[in-house]
Amino acid sequence: GQVDMARIWEIIQNVRIGNGGESYIIDSQGIVIAAPDPERILEPIKNEQLYHAATQGKNLSGELSINGLKSIVTTVRIAGDEIQDKLGWSIVLMQSTREAYDSIYKARKALLFALLACLVALLILSFSISDYIKKRASHLVNVVQQMGSGHFTEKIEDFGKDEIGELGRVFNLAQSKLQEAKDKREI
Repeated sequence: GQVDMARIWEIIQNVRIGNGGESYIIDSQGIVIAAPDPERILEPIKNEQLYHAATQGKNLSGELSINGLKSIVTTVRIAGDEIQDKLGWSIVLMQSTREAYDSIYKARKALLFALLACLVALLILSFSISDYIKKRASHLVNVVQQMGSGHFTEKIEDFGKDEIGELGRVFNLAQSKLQEAKDKREI
């Protein structure tokens, strides 16, 4: 049987892997037999790992340096019928790691920015809550100091249902009882 190379070249030229990726077919001797760039046809594969995968009929996947450019490369032996098995061809798909991982790098950058924004928001929230608690505690301290000086008239405002609010209610109760005791003593 014969192989229609024109159809194979057309298919290889139309395969797109991102913007700069490429595909080509190599034979069992490591020679390019179909590529998007017709100038590469009949050139031997220059990368040693690709060459060994092609000549040994093995599949290969991984990161390789092709012409000084780090690329993600996958080779798959074309198999199916008796003719394809005898040809020993492999299809090679290749894309630069920079392009392949570009969306991951962008997502990582966005995630780091979001993390930084969350940290800033957390710091602002922490300082706001800390300032709010400090003001409430300072007011409690002032009222307790006045109680210590014998002034039982100033009440602590209701601070809510948390521990500081409960402490304020207990101080108000104690202040009322001390005021009653002071009033009884003066009578």
